[in-house]
Amino acid sequence: MSGSLFGLSQEVSGILYAVMLAVLYAASGYWSVNFASKKEFSLFIGIIFGTMVVRLVTAITTIWFLMAILGVHQLTFSLTFLIVYFILLMIEIIHINKRYNTLVAQHRQKLTGSRSRA
Repeated sequence: MSGSLFGLSQEVSGILYAVMLAVLYAASGYWSVNFASKKEFSLFIGIIFGTMVVRLVTAITTIWFLMAILGVHQLTFSLTFLIVYFILLMIEIIHINKRYNTLVAQHRQKLTGSRSRA
């Protein structure tokens, strides 16, 4: 089976598949951080790590499908995916850090607010 997308060459298709997968991976990470930040402080890290495991398993399965079943060009796919993935991962880490710091500040404010009322 050929891994070409829309009749493009295998190399270009590999690049497009890699970018699409990395962007979907990062978008789902962004969604999970936003979802987790709306939950209780104690659940935030658990939700983040839980969704990371699900996203990782999904990504590995998709990569296997693209390479083994569709026959996507391995070198162009792998290099493109790694480059885009690491760039988007840095952005995701910064986003998680900002959300976590906001949640910590809100949690501390609740604690100090409840102590001063007592």
